[in-house]
Amino acid sequence: ATPDLAADDITAAIRAGVCGLSIPKAESTEQIRAIDAAVTAAETLAGVAVGSTRLILIIETAQGYLDMAAVAKASPRTVAILLGAEDFALDLGMEPNDETLRGPRQQVVIAAAAAGVMPLGLIGGATRFDDPQGYRALAVRSRQFGFVGSTCIHPNQAAILNEAFAASPEELAHARRVVAGAAEAAGMGRGAFAIDGRMIDAPVVRRAEQMLARQAAIDARSSMAG
Repeated sequence: ATPDLAADDITAAIRAGVCGLSIPKAESTEQIRAIDAAVTAAETLAGVAVGSTRLILIIETAQGYLDMAAVAKASPRTVAILLGAEDFALDLGMEPNDETLRGPRQQVVIAAAAAGVMPLGLIGGATRFDDPQGYRALAVRSRQFGFVGSTCIHPNQAAILNEAFAASPEELAHARRVVAGAAEAAGMGRGAFAIDGRMIDAPVVRRAEQMLARQAAIDARSSMAG
């Protein structure tokens, strides 16, 4: 997506009610900054709040992959990055399968964390939409690798993704116990404590806090949608 080629699409797409744009072939900070400026101009022209349109960057080239963390930081509009596996494999001249793409997919999670944006995607390929149980298992496994959501190729997959990437009631209950236990331990001057025989220290507490904060954001968005 070069700024010149994207200009007409951006102008046509920006309007009230549009939350964001997916940017294919994201590969340089200069490119993303130019697209940011084009979006700002389109927002002004359309009469929508400047800065309200978010960007999801799709990494599909070797250059974009090598500069992924910097590209993800290039615009404050960017909220997520994901790997465009087929085009990425084509650019590298390799077969697009779970083995060859495992490393690059994990690197998306690392780069997203470094940039403070969301890593989207699945840890394995998912081109079939007639196996909902297998798809759900893949999504659950992807969450374990650090992905927080994914795009999908069929509307029936959206509900599966929402369920698989959301914390279970049991996980949320445990997170609340961890946060409450941390507050109690801090009041006693302790930095670590135990729950059900397992030591709980700062990283575990922070993970629990992040889970609860994410669930609160999901609940708030669901309330607004309803």
